[in-house]
Amino acid sequence: MKVQLRACLLASSALLASGALAADLPSVRPAAAPAPFFVAAGWTGFYIGGHIGWGRHDGNLTAFTPWNGFAGFPVSGLSNNSVIGGVQAGYNYQMGSIVAGVEADFSAGSLGGSSNNGGPGTWWSSRANWVGTIGPRLGVAFGDALLYAKGGLAIADLEYSHVQGGNLISAGSTRTGWMIGAGLEYAINRNLSLKVEYNYIDLGGGRTTLPGAPVIWVQPNREIQTVKFGFNYRFSSPASAVVASY
Repeated sequence: MKVQLRACLLASSALLASGALAADLPSVRPAAAPAPFFVAAGWTGFYIGGHIGWGRHDGNLTAFTPWNGFAGFPVSGLSNNSVIGGVQAGYNYQMGSIVAGVEADFSAGSLGGSSNNGGPGTWWSSRANWVGTIGPRLGVAFGDALLYAKGGLAIADLEYSHVQGGNLISAGSTRTGWMIGAGLEYAINRNLSLKVEYNYIDLGGGRTTLPGAPVIWVQPNREIQTVKFGFNYRFSSPASAVVASY
């Protein structure tokens, strides 16, 4: 009986000692999940979008007519402002903070004006119906913002009219030239971005013949300036805009 009592006392003491030791050990809790951080949108990939804005065509010209011996005289007052709208598409490739690509755009409007400053019965009109550009684009990305410059080929549809002897004569021509521009684009999510852009377009020299009786030549100023507000939908983007920080 004494032996059994002693065994019970020893077992109880061991249990009490192990409980006290466990109470003294520090508790172990699972590590908290890492806080996420947001990653800037990538610019690599194809995109397509639209724009609306303002355009100005310097349509003033020099007319060469038989009644002045084809010496040429200036016709002013033909420049005008107009609302324009159109589409653009392109491709970007990002290398670190540098973004290189190519872009084509098309804008339509009624850029031009009319004037009779040559005297009674000498009404003139000069107009650019549409303009398109294509060329490289190079920019620097600052997170979700992209500051860029562009340049390249420009092409436009130009139209000229004149009242000759009470009859309206007109002619059109498609002219090519060059373009430079700059803009700012901002990604509001993985696929959609907003942009503002300025373009200067020079369509070069050359004459256009108005087939009247007699024939009249016109040599216009072919400078076009545009300011466009638009959006792009980017088809390629990072798999996720949020990445865990460890």
